[in-house]
Amino acid sequence: MLVSTLGFFGCLLRPFNPDNTYYLGRALAFGVLPIGGLKPFFIDSDKFDNIEGPAVIISNHQDNFDLFIIGGIVPHNTVSMGKKIIRLFPFFGQAYWLSGQILIDRKRKKKAMGTMNQAAKQMKNKGMKVWIMPEGTRSRGKGLLPFKKGAFHLAVQTGFPIIPVVISSYAQQLNMNSLSYNPVVVKVYDPIKIEGELNEVNALKDHCEKVVREGLAEVDKMVLEKRK
Repeated sequence: MLVSTLGFFGCLLRPFNPDNTYYLGRALAFGVLPIGGLKPFFIDSDKFDNIEGPAVIISNHQDNFDLFIIGGIVPHNTVSMGKKIIRLFPFFGQAYWLSGQILIDRKRKKKAMGTMNQAAKQMKNKGMKVWIMPEGTRSRGKGLLPFKKGAFHLAVQTGFPIIPVVISSYAQQLNMNSLSYNPVVVKVYDPIKIEGELNEVNALKDHCEKVVREGLAEVDKMVLEKRK
């Protein structure tokens, strides 16, 4: 509540600026992750630096805490794409909206498509990256869910690369009553160029889903090694 309120007033100084996400995300990660008993380890985050212009960033989605984990690694000039209802969440929702995130109404396909087209224009005009969780909903520790097509339509439409980010399985380790911390590994994978057979939405979606699924097995193994 405190971080979100301070973030809201901070974003009032430059409303809807895409770089607000970087600062709000870092503040939320610092303030909230210890409450959940999580200690993130970021791997290959410097790969974000190799993509100076726009890109579509994708990651798996397990729990509401994803937002705070991602906040510790989100690069400059990046916004996320989330459900429109988020803006109604007390404190956090208002800060999230004012920080310039893209809010989409998935129940209304025409409006959702219009929002995606606006996102494409903003990416080109502002040179920003867009972070999307293509599962569309939280898996809650049940493993990776099938990807939806929105992120891949956006990538094919714009021609901007996709950067996969994989968060290790942590949903079952959340513990608000423990003083110990569980490790969470977050790894950034090589950018995927939109070319050749990957210039088609279904092929791109299937390829990215395979990359994230294999990456999840890799980072989960890293977590086990850190617990030894």
